[in-house]
Amino acid sequence: MWQAKQTNMDTGCGFDVQFLVGCGVQETLAFLRDCPKPVAQQAYDYIASCKTAGDFDNLDQWLVERIEYFAHMAG
Repeated sequence: MWQAKQTNMDTGCGFDVQFLVGCGVQETLAFLRDCPKPVAQQAYDYIASCKTAGDFDNLDQWLVERIEYFAHMAG
């Protein structure tokens, strides 16, 4: 998903970082920290900076809003 987010500027902006931490912020960071692939370090750095910026502070509310948004789009 990280590589997909990096496809272009539009995708990078439209693909919320919250989608990258489906198993939890700390769990995702731990996995990426221990992953030997160079791309994992890029994702780790980005997610860690988003955590510091507060992007995950209201993760439960973000999830509710995404569910409502996509349910509405589906009709």
